[in-house]
Amino acid sequence: MAKAISVKVSRLKVIEALQSKLEEMAKQKAIYEEEQKNYEMNHEVWKSHVAQIAYANFDITKASKRSVVVRNWGGDDTTRVEVEVHIDNDKLPTEPQRPTDPFQNHGYGRNYIGGYDDRVADIINAINILKMSDEEIVSTSTYAHVARFL
Repeated sequence: MAKAISVKVSRLKVIEALQSKLEEMAKQKAIYEEEQKNYEMNHEVWKSHVAQIAYANFDITKASKRSVVVRNWGGDDTTRVEVEVHIDNDKLPTEPQRPTDPFQNHGYGRNYIGGYDDRVADIINAINILKMSDEEIVSTSTYAHVARFL
């Protein structure tokens, strides 16, 4: 029969760990936002290069043209024309990779801990509750709740 484990952690150490986690998360978010801006800028440049290559390889008389779609969206006097052009991948530059969001905003079930704003709100709430406590030791159930953020 397994013996129950009782974890006793100082309340002040848990508060310190949660506060340092908030600082770490803020740094991660700043880094991600900077990487996302760079990605968007690089992706626009990439799309421009791809468009230039497509225009250079477009020949209406050859097999490079796959299809032409003509649409007239009511309301104005313009017509939308889409032309699909076949280009070998080795002629195209490498597409920039989108950075991974460290705080994904999707998920489900008991393991889902929310996006950045949800996590920050939960951590701040936990810190405030721990600061109000007179106990020096954090209970196992409280520690289990905040441990998912650490």
